[in-house]
Amino acid sequence: MENSNEKETVIIEHKGYKNQKVTIDDIPDGSMRLVAELCGLDVAVSLMQNVKGLTIAVPSNGFEKIEKKIILQSYQNDTASLKKLALKLDLNEQTVRNIIRKYGLDTTDGQLSLFKKGWQNNV
Repeated sequence: MENSNEKETVIIEHKGYKNQKVTIDDIPDGSMRLVAELCGLDVAVSLMQNVKGLTIAVPSNGFEKIEKKIILQSYQNDTASLKKLALKLDLNEQTVRNIIRKYGLDTTDGQLSLFKKGWQNNV
């Protein structure tokens, strides 16, 4: 956009029309208008050209694999790191704990240790 009074436009060539200017006003209200506002007019136009008629659901847990990777790389086998990860990833502690347990990284059984790891070796 060159100035605030000018609307974003995309030039499209699709089937029976060529060099057609499309603005946000040309996008139907609803989901496609939201896509255009959040992702850009070019993304909305591309979706309407290439996948029309297709219902697309955006998953609420779309970053689950990335969150799992971060948890598995960052967990330090203590409650403090579990809490920090939950806050950092905007997850509840039980979700983080479930991921840690699923991959066998939690050896605390949900209990805080009174002694440092390996304390028996120092006796």
